[in-house]
Order: sequence, then structure tokens, then C-alpha cells
Amino acid sequence: ISPSRFLITKMVEGGYAKDKFYHIPTFAYFPQQLNVNKIHNQIVYACRIEYVKGVHVLLSAVNILKKNHYTELKLKIAGNGEEKYIASLKFFCSKQNLHNVEFIGNLKKNILQNLLQESTFSVIPSLWYDNLPNSALESLSCGTPVIASAHGCFAELVKEEETGSLFKPGDADDLAEKMKKLLINQEQCVFMSRKSVEFIKQQHSPELHYENLMSVVKKIISKKLI
Repeated sequence: ISPSRFLITKMVEGGYAKDKFYHIPTFAYFPQQLNVNKIHNQIVYACRIEYVKGVHVLLSAVNILKKNHYTELKLKIAGNGEEKYIASLKFFCSKQNLHNVEFIGNLKKNILQNLLQESTFSVIPSLWYDNLPNSALESLSCGTPVIASAHGCFAELVKEEETGSLFKPGDADDLAEKMKKLLINQEQCVFMSRKSVEFIKQQHSPELHYENLMSVVKKIISKKLI
């Protein structure tokens, strides 16, 4: 059982039989709720903080926007991870005078939910292939579009100009362009917020997950009884 079609594709490429897999997308833990009172220009990263997650790429993009005189955005970085890596990120922010970046640590679920709901969009700049991360599902569930790396499973979640946007993995310049495009277009962000909630309700609800799971269970039982 795989939550993403991407993983199944990779497993089949590795020699596994396609009929041995079932695609059952995971469901969003947060209730699907749209908040129209967004804090304009507040963006969020909410995941583990380690090199493969590409947080340094996000900070480089923020720095690029700053050099281009776009200093209004506020970035909240939530989560914990590799201490040395986090220290290097904080050093970069200090060196580049990125006073608009705040490291807020690991958050309780209800506080994280509020943070996501009030933010304009979230960013997931992963360098490696994520397999349908909860951070993306939680963000979309809160009506917060996602800007993510254009590889792995993200194409299954991020529909261009509907639930978010994709950028070239590891390319801070491209990420900065995608971020700026949303930051200056509030109407587009409102539209994408609504689309994000609709997408989760239609594709990643607990009810749909249960139905798909029970369908697989029935197939397995049926095969055993034959």
C-alpha cells in the first residue's frame, strides 16, 4: 500500500510487479477549514529541519527577495531537527540581516493548525523525494497553498495556480520568483486557498481513505478464500 503514485512508479522501475501495489492516499489530520483572514505576507515552513529538506534554499530565496527590495514578507520556521544545520541557518540569517525570519521550534498540533490557517502560503523546498508528506496535506487542509519542489510526489498535490506552485528543486531564484508571484497577488491566493480545501475534501478525506482501505482488505480476503 502506497500513499503516492510516484512511489509505486519508482518501485515498478526497480523491478517490482505493479499489481502488488495499492494506491491509498493518506488523509489530512486537520479538519478542512478555510480562513479568509490571512496575515498578508506571512509564509510558513513546518516540517523537520534538516539538509535534505532544503530549508537553506528557502532562506536563500528570502534573501534574494530582500536584495530586490521585497522586505515585507515574514517567514515562520516551525519544527526541530539537526542542531548543527539549524545553527548554520540561523547564522545565515544573522549574516544577511534577515530579521523577518523567525525560528519558532516544534509546535503543538492546535498551534500549528492556527499558524497554517493564518499564513498566506507554505513552502516545502525538499531536495529529496518526499512520499506525500503530512506537512503538505496539513497546509492544504488549512486552506494554505503550497509552493514545493517540482519532483517526487508533489505534482500529485500541487496543482499549478490552484493548490500552489512548483519550482525547480534547489533553485533559490526560481523559488523566489514563485514566492513573489503569490505575495503580490492576494486575489490569486484567496482563490487558491479555496481550491486547496476543496482538493483535500475530494482527494484526501478520512472517509475516502477508509473506503479505499476497506476495498483492499476485501480484495485480500476474497483472494484468500478462493
